[in-house]
Amino acid sequence: MSNIVSANALCLPNILAAIGEVGRRLCEIAASEGAAGNISCFGRWSENVEDFFSQSQPLELPEPMPELAGGIVIATGSGRRLREIGQSPEANLGAVRISDDGKAARLYTSPQKMFERLTSEFNSHLAVHRDCVGRENLNFHALVHAQPVHLTYLSHIDRYQNEKY
Repeated sequence: MSNIVSANALCLPNILAAIGEVGRRLCEIAASEGAAGNISCFGRWSENVEDFFSQSQPLELPEPMPELAGGIVIATGSGRRLREIGQSPEANLGAVRISDDGKAARLYTSPQKMFERLTSEFNSHLAVHRDCVGRENLNFHALVHAQPVHLTYLSHIDRYQNEKY
C-alpha cells in the first residue's frame, strides 16, 4: 500500500466532509461523550484555506516543526462536539498553516466559529503529526482522540481480552 494519498482525495471540501463523518460515527458508537474527543489531520492542500476559513491570526508553535513545513493542520475547536462537525465544519474546525520554514504558523477560522481556541490537546496532535509525517514522509495524516465511556472498545486488543489483566 502506498503512503501517497491522491491529490483528488486531498481537496479541502472532501477532508472537511470526512472529518464530519468520523465525528458522527464516533458518537454513534458512543466513543466520545459530550465534548470529549477531537480530530485533526495534516495535509499539503493546494487550494486556499481562506476560501473556507476567512479570518486569521498568528499562532505560536510550541517549537519549530520542520517536518510539517508548508502544510496545514485542520483541528477541532475546544469544547466542540464531534457529532456537530458535519453540520457546520467551519463553526467547529480551525486550520493552521505552518510556515515554509516550520517556525511559525497562522490560525484560520470562520466568522461562524463557535470556539475560543483549538482543542487543548493541539500540541499533542502536532507532535504526533510531526513524528509520523517526518518518519514516513507522508503527505496526509489523520489523528482521532476519542474518549469512550466504556473501555470495552479496547476488547479487540489481545491482552485486554484477559479479564485478570
